[in-house]
Amino acid sequence: MNTRSYRQNCSLARALDLVGERWTLLIIRELARGPKRFTDLESGLPGIGANLLAARLKRLAAAAIIERVQTAPGTSAYGLTQHGEGLTATVQDLIVWGTDLLEPPSHDAETRAAWAAMNMQAWMNRSPDVAPDGTYAFAVADEAFWLRVADGRSQLRDGVPPYPPDAALMLDREAFLSLATGQRDLGHTEAEIHGDRRRLEKLLETFRLPAS
Repeated sequence: MNTRSYRQNCSLARALDLVGERWTLLIIRELARGPKRFTDLESGLPGIGANLLAARLKRLAAAAIIERVQTAPGTSAYGLTQHGEGLTATVQDLIVWGTDLLEPPSHDAETRAAWAAMNMQAWMNRSPDVAPDGTYAFAVADEAFWLRVADGRSQLRDGVPPYPPDAALMLDREAFLSLATGQRDLGHTEAEIHGDRRRLEKLLETFRLPAS
């Protein structure tokens, strides 16, 4: 597949030569939550074709933005390099910038809890309020992800944490999105909670979208 270039000796143009193509930043979005197999990326990017995904991954690998990693013995996946990790702040800035463009969930567009969680994390990272340190696991319908907060920094990953979390929350997608937007608080949400409820409640004061 031919690649296009702006042919401008400008750092923004050079960056867009690499990540400005359709789907590329969404690939970075998925890998920002941890390494993914090819099939995981296909699942996380509904609408992309296998050939186009393979072409995008090949170009990102050639630019040392992603690399092959072993997530388990005999299991190969794609992960961000240290260079690629530098894009996550830019992705978070775009997530925050695009919040006002969000529409209510509908059948016309895919809605996923993990994408909402990335939005919540981006706003939390920019909040003047400090989120409580800890590891928090979320099971939202068929999605699982976890958040680690330590010393004012956060990390969001898909799956279950590799060690027991301080608190775990299990609920359906509608309830999670209601928490995310502040339409409900934890006390008025049908959910299963394990671990430190007070710490989880404190987290949700900052791990949420801004009030509209």
